[in-house]
Amino acid sequence: MAYPYRRPRKSTTDAEREKEARPNLHTPEQKKEAVWNAALRRVSMKDYSALEMRKSLERKEFEPDVIAACIERLIEAGWIQEDRYREAIVRSEIRKGRGQRAIQQKLRQKGLVITETELGKLFDETMGAEAGEGPLERARAYVEKKYSDLGDDPKARNRAFQALVRRGFSFDVAKRALAKMR
Repeated sequence: MAYPYRRPRKSTTDAEREKEARPNLHTPEQKKEAVWNAALRRVSMKDYSALEMRKSLERKEFEPDVIAACIERLIEAGWIQEDRYREAIVRSEIRKGRGQRAIQQKLRQKGLVITETELGKLFDETMGAEAGEGPLERARAYVEKKYSDLGDDPKARNRAFQALVRRGFSFDVAKRALAKMR
């Protein structure tokens, strides 16, 4: 079967493709509008911290002063709410069984800060203060779930200990959780 004749593709250079992909922004208003639209596309999909939004827009090679103005505008309009975002991350990580260190590390990566008391308060709210489940109980529950046949095997105990520390539990909590598993 013969294929119908196809016209040859028009040869374009990378520079021409780049020019077609991104309109030429001459005026400051056009630049501001382009940054604002890019930022709105991002925050309409998921929550961002100001730092994450800044990095995202910098990757698009927008000007830093325009990015700063856009982020201020997003915060004023309520599109970026770092308190709400921080609480959502903490609650999500707690439900995943992460410890305080792991949660604080994740928040630092996203450019968010939380005090020990705020983190403890969120732990109590999420886990239920009446349940009385603290880090030791959560660590023990994790070990029972993942390493039920622990016994006295030092290698298995060491693996469980390392897993607890990787999940953000302190060394002390990990030791005490494994000591109660004997």
